[in-house]
Amino acid sequence: MPALFTRIWIGPSASNSCNAAAVASPSVTSNVTARAEQGNVYLIELAYCGLVGMRNLPDEQAHAFLYAEAPRILFPFARRVVADASRDLGYQPLMLDPIDFNGLYFQRLQQQAEAQGAQGEAPAADA
Repeated sequence: MPALFTRIWIGPSASNSCNAAAVASPSVTSNVTARAEQGNVYLIELAYCGLVGMRNLPDEQAHAFLYAEAPRILFPFARRVVADASRDLGYQPLMLDPIDFNGLYFQRLQQQAEAQGAQGEAPAADA
């Protein structure tokens, strides 16, 4: 048995993000690092992209689709690639936790609205 497996296993950590460009090519990005006491065991970096064509869609719906629905559609495939990559390295498949992209989208909209509201109230408070 390799010495790596007999040492203390700290476990993987993951970070995810999503990005949608004006060209309608949303992407889901995952960075996974598995660490042990001696250092990194493995690193998986993935940018899973899709091409989206939309017609006759109002701007607010297109925005919601690009930033919430498209990443929701792409994520299971990106999750599978990460699981397969970790399994192919000889480790247990790493299953990323599901992400509520719609909830994150509406939370982000609410934060932006609150920030704009606070900016609008600040000059009135100074007056």
